[in-house]
Amino acid sequence: MQAGKLRHRVQLQYPSDTRDAHGGITRSWSTSATVWASVEPLTGRELLDAQQVESQSDTRVRIRYYQGIAPKWRVQHGQHVYNVLHVGDVDVRNREMLLLCTGVALLSSSSSSSSSSTSTSSSSSSSA
Repeated sequence: MQAGKLRHRVQLQYPSDTRDAHGGITRSWSTSATVWASVEPLTGRELLDAQQVESQSDTRVRIRYYQGIAPKWRVQHGQHVYNVLHVGDVDVRNREMLLLCTGVALLSSSSSSSSSSTSTSSSSSSSA
């Protein structure tokens, strides 16, 4: 692996699900490490879904070997977030990893910047 090709800083993030007071599940993401990587877009496609344009991109991310990464994890590169689909140990030598990822971003005029926490519960009422 040539160090010069690893010119992007990415965050390796893993999920943690917690149950809230209403029984819903909240997924948050914690950063395990920030590493140098090569980020290579492979394909891209746009879908029209519920009158919103949704952009999907397949991306290959190369990093130095990092133990514990699983397909449940994600990679954050700037404002782009990629879900890890496959983790490969190049040449099975524990020196280089190849992560095949897919990224999804909603493109709309009223979109705001997203944080690193995603809630999957819909318990937002505050009636007493």
